[in-house]
Amino acid sequence: MRNTLKRGKFRTLIYWDKREKVFLATVLEFNLTLSSDDKEVLLLEIQQAARDYIELANELKDSSILNQEVDPELEKMWKSMVLENKVSFVKSPYLPISASTVKI
Repeated sequence: MRNTLKRGKFRTLIYWDKREKVFLATVLEFNLTLSSDDKEVLLLEIQQAARDYIELANELKDSSILNQEVDPELEKMWKSMVLENKVSFVKSPYLPISASTVKI
């Protein structure tokens, strides 16, 4: 299902970067990534950033920015967490923490 300006969904992935020692949050369909050393702050910030991104898409009347190509490694990590309920994952510098889906 492709996102429209009125409805759709986006997936959020929270993960730990082992090399950089920082938490990352990505909205997969928007290619939007934020980082923080505080996981709780990061959760709030990525939610606000996603709302702002949707608002921008509405202002521009452009739903294409809500349907960007998803990074294959992050897609695999998200599926591993949600569909297989596993944290283990192919060799990666990232450790998945949580994954969710939010309706627009």
